[in-house]
Amino acid sequence: MFSPLECRLAVACKFQDDRYYKLFHQYFDLLAQVHSVVETMDGLWMLRVWRAQKFGPESIKERRERQLFHVTQFSFKRYIVPPNPRIGKAIEEFGKEYLIEINVYDEHRADLSGNFVAIQNVHAASTPHREIQILHGGGEAYQRGISTVPVDFEVDAFQNFKRKVESVLENVLYDENFIEFQQPEEVTENRVPEEPQLNIHKDPLPSDLPQ
Repeated sequence: MFSPLECRLAVACKFQDDRYYKLFHQYFDLLAQVHSVVETMDGLWMLRVWRAQKFGPESIKERRERQLFHVTQFSFKRYIVPPNPRIGKAIEEFGKEYLIEINVYDEHRADLSGNFVAIQNVHAASTPHREIQILHGGGEAYQRGISTVPVDFEVDAFQNFKRKVESVLENVLYDENFIEFQQPEEVTENRVPEEPQLNIHKDPLPSDLPQ
């Protein structure tokens, strides 16, 4: 008899990294390691995860990445769970094509503290201007949820995945001072003031003269 977590893992471990960009208006399960959890300026809670591997197919990566929602400094409000510095540095080095960002709703917001997670029924959805991954509310009634996977959970597929992630992270420099986003008030404080307009009654600077 299999436990609920074993059943969820059995499906989540079948996620295909090289087909991620083909997931459009579909539901999918995946096993991943948590990068961070962010609240955006619009009040979204974004669970950000990675799988230590870039996604494919390569032929449509650029087009899909342009459409997918990613948290930026402009949309960032605060960390709910800050990134592990080594995982954060890995994404900084490898790029956002290693990162999946999922807008989580309702009861799922209470399940965001794990290291490794199995996520069930993520919706590859779209708005008029952006594509976004969503974990809707409804929980078990709709077979949706986030399960924390203990690092010592003895399922071969999970242990193989964990070893793959750890192997990649071993080659990433640990930076305890890693900073991904500044707090909004820090951005305002550090903003460079605009230069005053050139006084037209003075002689122009050499750089202002036509070449």
